[in-house]
Amino acid sequence: FEAIFEGKACTDMRDLAVSLTKRLAQTAHETFGDFVEAVEKDATKTTVQDGTVHPLTSYVINYVKFLF
Repeated sequence: FEAIFEGKACTDMRDLAVSLTKRLAQTAHETFGDFVEAVEKDATKTTVQDGTVHPLTSYVINYVKFLF
């Protein structure tokens, strides 16, 4: 951000960009932490016999698609 927002005139923009990036990183960290916790808590121990996609696999794929 130093190169993009250089000079005194851009101090506020630089500080806001750094702050926003830190908040975005924190939110991403928390979101992925919640996701890992949800997957770990899944009690599904059954195997899928009929060749369909396992419910946990489907959940993970849908969650990742949602994040993107």
